[in-house]
Amino acid sequence: KRMMIPLLRSARTLVWDRTFESAMAEMRDFAKIASGKIRSGRFDVVVAVNMSGLVSRLETSLPVIYATDATASLANEVYPSFADRSRGQRDAAMRFETEAVDRADLVLVPSEYCRRSMCDDHGADRSKVHLVPLGANLVPEPGREPDEISVPTSGEALELVVVAADPERKRVALCADVAEELERRGWRARLHYVGPRHAICDRSVVE
Repeated sequence: KRMMIPLLRSARTLVWDRTFESAMAEMRDFAKIASGKIRSGRFDVVVAVNMSGLVSRLETSLPVIYATDATASLANEVYPSFADRSRGQRDAAMRFETEAVDRADLVLVPSEYCRRSMCDDHGADRSKVHLVPLGANLVPEPGREPDEISVPTSGEALELVVVAADPERKRVALCADVAEELERRGWRARLHYVGPRHAICDRSVVE
């Protein structure tokens, strides 16, 4: 397995890379199907989450909101799974991102560095890129003591949901710990986990 990565990188320099053209053609077909579904329905707005390719090729007169937690340029730098892709795939992702932010009427990002990347790396109009922090990021209120315990609502259950294709990177074990701690503090908590099989599935608090 360790030998495969350098071998694949070497092969990419010797073989004509058609991945850019393939990505463009695939996304064109995908957007055509999506555009048809939108035209045949009754909608007020299109919201696309982490779908820059679709937004870049979408054909609709409806307002388009594009929301993402990372830009293509940031993903190419930070995630090995993106950095190890072929040059054509990385270039296609960059093209999709740049055209998506130009096409969208509103762009929502969860962090200031993502907003900067949208504007600096992908030429986004700053007036339509808005910062909307993700709800899962808990920031303590100033002056609050960490040992303060909220009071559960009588007879009500607290339903939590986590979706994770990569459960380790998304720290689903921490989510289960939180649900168990809420139960210990008197809440009727339940964590609904959507993703591949993981050890937390055996915990009583997890569905």
